[in-house]
Amino acid sequence: MPPEKWHTTLMDMVAAVCSAFVSAGKPAPQAEADAEVAVKAIFLTFRGSQVYIPLSAATERALLHARMFAEFDGKNQQELSRKYGMSVQHVYRIIKQQCEINRTTRGKI
Repeated sequence: MPPEKWHTTLMDMVAAVCSAFVSAGKPAPQAEADAEVAVKAIFLTFRGSQVYIPLSAATERALLHARMFAEFDGKNQQELSRKYGMSVQHVYRIIKQQCEINRTTRGKI
């Protein structure tokens, strides 16, 4: 079924994901195509299910920490410290924690 005939909730999701992609610097046509692919994958995975998306400070913090870890290049602790408004020591703790999380999820405890 073409995306323009999807349920309004799915179309709202496409619009939100597309907007996020554009905000991150992706060209609008590519953002829209990628958003449709992402929402279709979510639909196929979770259709017929109730999905709970928690809204909490812990979730926001976990996303921030994952983003910081993705930006970490092994030498940019000072830059991350300034960018996120936290001490270099705190950045080190976050990176260490994220390394542990990644090791655990890969089964290498």
